[in-house]
Amino acid sequence: MIKPILAVAALVPVATPAFAQDDDLALEGRLIFEKTCKVCHGAGVLAPNLTGVAGRPMAARPDFAYSDALKAKGGVWTDDNLKSWLSGPRTFVPGVKMPISLPTAHEREAVIAYLHTLK
Repeated sequence: MIKPILAVAALVPVATPAFAQDDDLALEGRLIFEKTCKVCHGAGVLAPNLTGVAGRPMAARPDFAYSDALKAKGGVWTDDNLKSWLSGPRTFVPGVKMPISLPTAHEREAVIAYLHTLK
């Protein structure tokens, strides 16, 4: 009689590759973006389209009329600047119109991970 051999591979822990974790964070960020940000940023009318925003100079899209305050801020949308912006846009750049912020560091990290996917 032949006895079946049970596979033990399922019991061995496998490390999740870093890129899979990054993909999960970006997916979570996309869901947050769609719920919180897309209503204004989706059409690019009330707020600028965010395609390519990560690493781009601030107030740089030629198809959007940015506030004078954001134009005067200068700089580049680095991850640190995006974190500060998403923590409180009106604190980061007094005089801007954006009233929405993301309350937790995790939400900000997730949305920034998603913004990096928008090319």
